[in-house]
Amino acid sequence: NRERLNEYQREWYKNNKHKRRAHVILNRAVQAGKIMRPKRCSECNKRCKPDGHHVDYSKPLEVRLLCKECHIIENNIIRMVNYGSK
Repeated sequence: NRERLNEYQREWYKNNKHKRRAHVILNRAVQAGKIMRPKRCSECNKRCKPDGHHVDYSKPLEVRLLCKECHIIENNIIRMVNYGSK
């Protein structure tokens, strides 16, 4: 349902302002040509349109450009490490 998705996004933006800010800054830099998005994943070298993975959201232009699969794996590793440290 589109309305539920929109509500989820609004809630996520409200709760993750620092992440949203980093995403917007990165997207604007890509659109302006300041950052070139490669045609391959920096991890597995798969041909794709990579996502920007922020290691540190306070540095919005420092990203790893990963395919969707590698991005999911990277996020899961971070979640496991963070969960295990609690």
